[in-house]
Amino acid sequence: MAAYIDLITPAFLSFREGLEAILVVVIMLLYLRETNQRKYNKYIYLGAIMAIISSIVFAIIFSFAFGGFSGFLEQLFEGFTFIISGIFIVTLILWVSKEGPKMRAHLEEKIEKSIDTQKVFSISILTFIIIIREGVELVLLLTGTASIGSIAQSTSILGTLIGLGLSIFIGILIFYGIRTVNLSKFFKISNNIF
Repeated sequence: MAAYIDLITPAFLSFREGLEAILVVVIMLLYLRETNQRKYNKYIYLGAIMAIISSIVFAIIFSFAFGGFSGFLEQLFEGFTFIISGIFIVTLILWVSKEGPKMRAHLEEKIEKSIDTQKVFSISILTFIIIIREGVELVLLLTGTASIGSIAQSTSILGTLIGLGLSIFIGILIFYGIRTVNLSKFFKISNNIF
């Protein structure tokens, strides 16, 4: 039973961070589909793949570089990562409350500007920045929560994969118009839960 409970935190965190990234990618892909410019999808995919690889590399380097502390240094490091992850959450809440309603229009404007100026690689860069931010945030959040609990690394990885899988599944449902998500309600609920 305890193993299942240990899965909940990494699954929820990765679901939430994954869904934030997936929703942005879905918004971008839907815009290209609606404007009949699907040939630019490859730039979104390129940015997403680069960000996923970079996030995995960051997680590996982060765990190797900072995972070997013990005693006071371990407590100092865990406290620092917990504070940084808290700052990420607060900045996200403030950003979503201010910019969330305008996010779709802002992304569509950036994509259209990139296409108009023929700087289409900037679509990849935009996608990369959005996803890498979520990836780094997820690594810091998981490190912070692991520091205050006793979640095994294998359990954390499994929970993360479950959460990311669910977020991808919901992103696919949204992309194909099977399901819609009230973003402001989702972020309000998930901010209150964690």
